[in-house]
Amino acid sequence: MHRDIKPANISVNARGQVKVLDFGLAKLLTKGVSVNSEMSTEVGQTGSGQVLGTPSHMSPEQALGQEIDHRTDLFSVGVILYQMATGRLPFVGTSYGELINKIVHDQPDAMARFNYDLAPEWERITLKCLQKSPTRRYQSARELLVDLRNLQHELAGGTVPVQAASRQSAAGHADRSLVRSGLDENQAGEIPTAEEVKTSDLFISCAQLDDQPLSPGREGWVSQFQRNLKVRLEQLFGERVRVASLPMPPGQAPADENYFRDLPEAKTMVSVVSPPFTKSDGCQRGVVEFWKGAERSGNFWVESKPRLFKVVKTPVNDRDLPPTLDELFAQLMGFEFYERDPETGRLREFDEAFGDEARARYYERIYDLAYEIAQVLKYQRKVSLGETITGRGKRIFLAETTTDLQGTRDKLQRELLEQGHTVLPDRPLPLNAGQLQSAIRSYLDQCDLAIHMVGQRYGLVPEDTDRSVVALQNQLAAERSALVGMQRLIWMPRNLAPVDERQAAFVRQLISDPEAHRGADVIQDTLENLKEILEERWRRESQPKPVPARVAVGSAAPRVYLICDREDETAVEPLEDFFYDQGIEVSLPDFTADEAAVADVHRQNLEDCDAVLIYYGHGSKSWVDIKLRDLLKALGYRNGRPIEHQVVYLAPPFDRRKERFKTLSAEVVTQATEAFDPGILTEVVRRMKAEG
Repeated sequence: MHRDIKPANISVNARGQVKVLDFGLAKLLTKGVSVNSEMSTEVGQTGSGQVLGTPSHMSPEQALGQEIDHRTDLFSVGVILYQMATGRLPFVGTSYGELINKIVHDQPDAMARFNYDLAPEWERITLKCLQKSPTRRYQSARELLVDLRNLQHELAGGTVPVQAASRQSAAGHADRSLVRSGLDENQAGEIPTAEEVKTSDLFISCAQLDDQPLSPGREGWVSQFQRNLKVRLEQLFGERVRVASLPMPPGQAPADENYFRDLPEAKTMVSVVSPPFTKSDGCQRGVVEFWKGAERSGNFWVESKPRLFKVVKTPVNDRDLPPTLDELFAQLMGFEFYERDPETGRLREFDEAFGDEARARYYERIYDLAYEIAQVLKYQRKVSLGETITGRGKRIFLAETTTDLQGTRDKLQRELLEQGHTVLPDRPLPLNAGQLQSAIRSYLDQCDLAIHMVGQRYGLVPEDTDRSVVALQNQLAAERSALVGMQRLIWMPRNLAPVDERQAAFVRQLISDPEAHRGADVIQDTLENLKEILEERWRRESQPKPVPARVAVGSAAPRVYLICDREDETAVEPLEDFFYDQGIEVSLPDFTADEAAVADVHRQNLEDCDAVLIYYGHGSKSWVDIKLRDLLKALGYRNGRPIEHQVVYLAPPFDRRKERFKTLSAEVVTQATEAFDPGILTEVVRRMKAEG
């Protein structure tokens, strides 16, 4: 670890070589070992400790004094990539505390705001480096390097020749046996041999007309799709993958029977669905032969995932598909490479050539599809090697949501899958109410946790019911929670403003009706905070429960957690004595242990308390803001129990900022005199005792 990666420590010499300088803070790590960042005080506290490194380029874990590893340097590289593209830092503050608060909690401004010509892939790579949690960043410099090299090739205008890109075999053999067919002259190309079909890791079934370039010199859509999918698959799978394809013309298929016979031998297949697909007998027959052959051998489903993937390039009417294909596609989760403008109803395909937004969505779909295929290939590889397959991660019911949150749901699903969790539903839900409820119950029975994302719209209402899909999923999950204690999270964006009365009524019900939110934490915040709550909950489940400070075994007395800065430890003693005199247990922070133990005691105190009082004395405003955010996160490990009484206690020394302090998250009381006045806490104590 270098621990101080920044522009001042990077030099380009006369030969154009990049040199990293100043290894004064560097540490050599043994593989798998992390170290403490040597910050001896908690952020916002006073003391003699010093953070090693440059604040503006620090990772969140480095700034907070937590254990760090090589991924802290990858965060710093992300800061530099942001600077190079925008000419500014992603995180700035008027004080050290404000800067650290932004690094730990805030998301940087969109890079495109400052550089309109920026490639979307640059922004995606940069933001992945700048993820708050190290587990969501690149896990090695090698992974980052692969994406940067691909971007470099793309920015340099490098492309794979049109014919070769759509026909090439991933095996890399130059001495392939080629067979010519009666394809249209303008699309004539190489047909994969029977051996190439049988040994392919992925076979792409597509219509020839979908590979026509939009303009001379460009790749066709299928060629572009195959190239990008192959690159991403190899990055995820960890080695070369063999990809074959055969774009079919309209009408009767020109391929021989051996082609259809050998198709089920391919490890996976992608079917590109579009209007030309519905006019091609070869495309349709190939998909059916693969499906039927895999069904006969009993291996169409691999660990509940199909070996066949449906990619919808352009939507088609179900009536244009034969009943057999309609039945098959109803079982598969579609990867849609298009969207409809909600205002105009106009169809927009995702394509590299259709602008930045369509390009970004295109790559999101490529990554999602590649991840699903890679999971199937990895499982098949383990089985072929005779390895024992052990499940890891959680089984999560990620409820279907409305169109305004679909992109957010896709993002969360992608990250959960990358972390090794199983996410259900993994195929489309039925639109008939009876079948829909049966399918939802089946998925819920398999899961440990349900996550519901609630947006502005009420959403689709299936046949034979007056409730939306979102409302039905919540109702059935609440019933499941009542039956077996299933844990749930209901998430809404900040400042949610429903656009119709049905949704407004549904949101009010979720918040106020105990039956509607049974077993659930209701969280109205950023997606990042939802993910932090999940990570914190799972981290705590995997560790032994620490013994809390001052546990009164068998005591039914209410408990207050008195949070203060180290410098105010003596100043809070009168408050501590006052609470004890009123029959209230008091928990305090631990200022003597190491960083990990201090954090564990803090979390345990938040979990056990009935009230929290944040003593705003010598601590900074950013320190108070961090503690208030901790109260919000505490819902995640209190199983949805809110902290009923939250108080910020303003105490000397006073300045203009403290005198103007306001928050909507807690009650604010002020100590008007130098000495503690018990009267200002009398009402808080009365309410605690009344509810206790």
